[in-house]
Amino acid sequence: MQSKINLQTREKNALSELGEKIFLDRYAVKDVKRETLAVGDTVVVLVLNASLKHGPDLSNTEEVANMIIKHMKEHGEVESETIRLSDKNIPVGLKLKESEDDEWPTIADKMKKADIILFATPIWWGQRSSLMQRIIERMDAFDEGEAGGREALLNKVAGVVVTGSSFRG
Repeated sequence: MQSKINLQTREKNALSELGEKIFLDRYAVKDVKRETLAVGDTVVVLVLNASLKHGPDLSNTEEVANMIIKHMKEHGEVESETIRLSDKNIPVGLKLKESEDDEWPTIADKMKKADIILFATPIWWGQRSSLMQRIIERMDAFDEGEAGGREALLNKVAGVVVTGSSFRG
């Protein structure tokens, strides 16, 4: 397969040759069957924003996640989507679909299609947000095989974004 990127010309913020190989190995999108890898492929990133702030206001957590996406775009093609969990109906439970208006199955499907999943959460009293905890619990559907089994998340790259404020006294 021919390279879409001229590896001889490097910009100021370009990766080293080794860094580029690592990036491509870990983050570059492969074909639908995940059998091939080509320089220049698009990386699909899903951000699960567990801020308690509702849209359309920008949360600190989303702002930091956006900074990461922006930095990733400096190194290749990135397609990203941010899901603000506070604006979704995700009931308590362990099954793939807990109610008719449960939005978790759609989110789980997007997780399966993403190459990278960023779990973004603020810290409240030293703990992740309740929305992030709910996502962790709802991911049990992958264990039970309802969402395609654990294999559906195999070889995904995951990142964690944690935001918090300092004590101002």
